[in-house]
Amino acid sequence: MDRGYTTPGSPTEVADPKHEGYSMFDERATFGGAAHIQRKLGAYYTSSATAMHMARWLLRGDVRSVLEPSFGGGVFLDAIRVAQQELDVKRVRIIGAEISESEVDRIVSDGLLAAANIHHGDFLTMKPTPVDAVIGNPPYVRLRNLSECDRGTALRVAHAKLRAPMDTSGSLWMPFVLHSMSFLKKGGRLALVLPYEFTYVKYALDLWQTLASSFGSLRIVRVHERLFPDILQEVVLLYAADFGSSCSTVRFSAFERIHSFLAEMPVCDRDLPIRNIVAGERSFVHALLPDALVELIARRGGADMEMIKERCSFNIGYVCGDKDFFHPSPEARQSFGLRRTSLRQAVTSSRQLKGGGLRSSNLRPTEMDSLFLPPIDVGALSREDKQYIKWGEANRVDKRYKCQVRSPWYQVPGVKVPDLLLSVFADRPLMILNDGEYIATNSLLCGYMKKGRADTLAAGWYTSLSLLNCELEVHSLGGGVMILVPNEVGRVRVPKVSRVTKAYLTRLDAALRTGNETAAYELGDSEVLRALLGFSAQEVKLIKDGLQILKHWRTSAQSQKSQRVSATHRKGVIKNVQEEMALLEG
Repeated sequence: MDRGYTTPGSPTEVADPKHEGYSMFDERATFGGAAHIQRKLGAYYTSSATAMHMARWLLRGDVRSVLEPSFGGGVFLDAIRVAQQELDVKRVRIIGAEISESEVDRIVSDGLLAAANIHHGDFLTMKPTPVDAVIGNPPYVRLRNLSECDRGTALRVAHAKLRAPMDTSGSLWMPFVLHSMSFLKKGGRLALVLPYEFTYVKYALDLWQTLASSFGSLRIVRVHERLFPDILQEVVLLYAADFGSSCSTVRFSAFERIHSFLAEMPVCDRDLPIRNIVAGERSFVHALLPDALVELIARRGGADMEMIKERCSFNIGYVCGDKDFFHPSPEARQSFGLRRTSLRQAVTSSRQLKGGGLRSSNLRPTEMDSLFLPPIDVGALSREDKQYIKWGEANRVDKRYKCQVRSPWYQVPGVKVPDLLLSVFADRPLMILNDGEYIATNSLLCGYMKKGRADTLAAGWYTSLSLLNCELEVHSLGGGVMILVPNEVGRVRVPKVSRVTKAYLTRLDAALRTGNETAAYELGDSEVLRALLGFSAQEVKLIKDGLQILKHWRTSAQSQKSQRVSATHRKGVIKNVQEEMALLEG
């Protein structure tokens, strides 16, 4: 493609971890680019059933002209044609835009659109022509992955509509939505497939305000069964009507399966205040919980729970720039004669925490890595240090990005001993007391206590209530893998624990040593929620049920083919996430 962004329905990208909530999958991270994905897996466009539902809804209004801003394979063009026949709607003029020359040629040859009604090029440069409705699936590509010229165009389009600058870490779908609105006549309609991150990501909050002040009604549809069976991106459907009016709520409808969506049989159907969404609340997640649990959280939250950031500050561990050089193998340490004074024992993977119990002093030093951290004073460098540094320069380690912006290049910054270590990728994250005084890489989160004791925070962490709040605050990858990042962890609410018995910590340590995280959290429910805070058995069950509901929705139903892709996806994206998280350094 000329532009470098993917056609509608292709896998999406990695968001900026500096922002609260983001969906994670860079099509380049695992498979080597959108073109390679299309060769390996086929070109993915909106499923025909979804497109038909959207087209029927669109044409039920007084629609005589429709815009498809990125028609790709033409599924919406075909759906509109079929819906016209079903609903006996005549003389609907359809115009479209597409950047791919091959797709334009095919659509014209198939007779889906006349060449005169096609804008072949960047939709964001298309001059607005008044239409009654817009339907489509805009591209999901980060602005920072575009050329400088294309990124500038997208930002100008967004700024003109928002009347405020768009965050440059955002995605191309948002300027597409805003530019599409410029085409609508008064009373017009909009039906778009958007990434699920639209419902919560920080950079889209201004868009929610714009939608609320532009449409008389808004509806978001989420389906647990994947609307795109063969890819990992989760999407929602936006239905907006009565352009030129305004509204204060959005209707949120959630469905288990595609057939229940087509039959309008939702498991959740609520009106959500848009002011809460604009305020950054995860309204679309909270809406999935039963009313009794929402009431319980509201009633007990103030007295019995607190945000982690009130007691502890979490950040990523150090970023070295070249893991092989800065974490020399035992053979390399022996070969160069590196001294202990230039090495610091480090945890470099969450796997090293598993089975180690509650305290890092339980971890086996032989299973840990060592960070090369020589003296800052050049004059204090040993002969062995100098030889190893010279060897690194001969292998161009000093030219790596993170290294060449440091002085001296071999001094890793931000190396501190945290009070707590927290795993990043897990349904049941491990929080470990760092009494062994290890340092840690950006594969883990490092906690630094601001007040109180680390053991009381860890005691409150190992409960179903903490896991529920993780589900409410922490985003997940496209495959449903939860990833903990500093800002979101800070907002997680945990039970308030001011004191904890030695006997409880001993039992918790024993459970974790067996590698049975489930048993550790069950123990916390019993000793912290029930015995210490007085939650009833029924209330704990309600919390556990809510936790299962949110885990269910976090991991959408997949086809067998998608499950095979998921394993490869996870391996590639974890490495990519670590690189992205390194942006948080400093």
